[in-house]
Amino acid sequence: MLLLKSKRIAKNVHDVLVRCNGELNDSIALVKETCSEEEFLEYRQIIGKIMGEIVVEALMPIYKQHPELDLDNDQN
Repeated sequence: MLLLKSKRIAKNVHDVLVRCNGELNDSIALVKETCSEEEFLEYRQIIGKIMGEIVVEALMPIYKQHPELDLDNDQN
């Protein structure tokens, strides 16, 4: 499990990962607009898996250690 004790480092890593997921999501829209349906569906599936791994394997452990970084957390 990812362990980032420093809140400053966790925040920096968090921000990079959130931007990365945003860029990946944008790339899905680009492929949808410019490629065939078959290419789009395959690409979306691959990128969706990658985005899910970023959330589960990196962001969730950060949120567990530093819940204040989770903008979707109702306790913020």
